[in-house]
Amino acid sequence: MYGWPGQRSDHGRSGASDVFIGGVVAYDNVVKSETLDVRPELLDKHGAVSEEVVRAMAEGVQRQFAVDAALAITGIAGPTGGTAEKRSALCGWPRATAPRCVR
Repeated sequence: MYGWPGQRSDHGRSGASDVFIGGVVAYDNVVKSETLDVRPELLDKHGAVSEEVVRAMAEGVQRQFAVDAALAITGIAGPTGGTAEKRSALCGWPRATAPRCVR
């Protein structure tokens, strides 16, 4: 993901492109559905800041880039941040194992 703080530590190192091939910043639901194949019904039912959608985003990144592991992050950004109901969620999706999401 361009601009994601976790990625910044690697982009200045030689060989980073051997393990980090790209990313998508998908603020808008249109990008989530058209680029990452997140079903619009899923967005309507659960909202963009949900475990269901962040899992679908990670799966979409994994399919689009044909990689073994992908990472998706969703949350409420800005100075007011999230709420107890709508917090940030982080989801890693290794192909060989079950999904693991962390709040």
